[in-house]
Amino acid sequence: MTDTTSTQPADTARASELGTVARFLKATELDTRMLGMIGALLLIWVGLHVISSLRLGVNPLDFDSRTFLTPRNLWNLSVQTSAVAIMASGMVLVIVMRNIDLSVGSAEGVIGMVMGFAQVHFLVRFVGLELGNPW
Repeated sequence: MTDTTSTQPADTARASELGTVARFLKATELDTRMLGMIGALLLIWVGLHVISSLRLGVNPLDFDSRTFLTPRNLWNLSVQTSAVAIMASGMVLVIVMRNIDLSVGSAEGVIGMVMGFAQVHFLVRFVGLELGNPW
């Protein structure tokens, strides 16, 4: 009766069974859920670009200034998203500290509404950027 022992550790043996993509994801520690969300976002962007191009009768590969994927539109999306991200990071701190109740969510909603109203009607004149409609 002979006992055979493996000289490779268990992780190395499992890693050799994985595919190339799985080994890459494990080595770089990329979260597959995050990759899925980014892929879904890109798919939505491309879909909106194609739909807006077809409605205007423009070739989707031309990247006309009237379609969805333009530098101005991506800039607007990033600026609008940053305000929500700042509020969401504050909400994460409330959740982590376990001080959440229904009033926190309603306060976030009211603050978001007031800030949106203030950005449109007051802050532009207050900062001195009253340029009118730039497009």
